[in-house]
Amino acid sequence: MTAVSVWFKSVIASIFCILGSLVFLTEAVAQTIYPPEMTAIFTFVSHSIRFILPIYIVVLHSTKGVERLNLLSIAIACTFCGHGLQALYEAPPFLDYLLAFFYDINIPIEQRSGIRLLHVIGVIDIIVAGHVIFQSWNRLKWYLGFMATWGFISAMARVTFSGWGAWHEITLRAPHFLVPIALLIFVIQMDSKRCVSK
Repeated sequence: MTAVSVWFKSVIASIFCILGSLVFLTEAVAQTIYPPEMTAIFTFVSHSIRFILPIYIVVLHSTKGVERLNLLSIAIACTFCGHGLQALYEAPPFLDYLLAFFYDINIPIEQRSGIRLLHVIGVIDIIVAGHVIFQSWNRLKWYLGFMATWGFISAMARVTFSGWGAWHEITLRAPHFLVPIALLIFVIQMDSKRCVSK
């Protein structure tokens, strides 16, 4: 492969990443400015990983060191914090997902109980997000593991609620569990290097 063709492919990939980031950024801004519901005012924060990840891929992936991952950890923490705030403010779709889940497993709960559970989930999301932002990298394994698990469960909730016709909802939310997995792998590798050097 010639140097020109490699350069051309990287330019095309960069353009697509930047365009994708702009699309997600525009969607987040539009939903924040013209919210379909009260809790949508947190959309910009909740969607931060969606528009930051493509920029990260283009700009920061080639840099070295822990600093390059700080942007990703802040973005995923913002995403979880935004979802936690939406849960605390009782976002109707979140409540619907919870009530439908418990109904599907034959444990129907009342709306009041669903709202309480939503509040607990919101508090946990915000606490975990705070730890990811303010803890040192070597203390993040459990928090990142939680984020990856909860991100996957909440992405799958869309399909459980709406059927496999909503598969694109999982794809859209893939960064919610894939970014914590990537950060977790980084932390594990960092720990293993530290153990080897001792």
